[in-house]
Amino acid sequence: MFLQCTKDKAAPIIPPPFNICDSINPVSYSDDVVPILNDNGCFGCHSSFALPFFDDYSSVYTYRDSILLTIQHDPSLSPMPQGMPQMDDSLIAKVQCWIASGAPNN
Repeated sequence: MFLQCTKDKAAPIIPPPFNICDSINPVSYSDDVVPILNDNGCFGCHSSFALPFFDDYSSVYTYRDSILLTIQHDPSLSPMPQGMPQMDDSLIAKVQCWIASGAPNN
């Protein structure tokens, strides 16, 4: 929270809310999310070698929240892609916005 410094007592200054998803075009599962996961090696392991398997939309949808946390390198989970630096913030934002919009199969 930000506070204004004046002699008069005033209400705290609250910055306007900013939703990153407002600045990103609607995110498509097939056009955005699949290429992000594919280009970063997610399907290379999670389609045949390591659980959970991300063979189709349904499985990605089921694990969407865990996927987001792992690509954000949340300390409570193993960071993904494994052994790689964190994905670019713009890619993570697309996944986050796809989830925020209900994770549609589009």
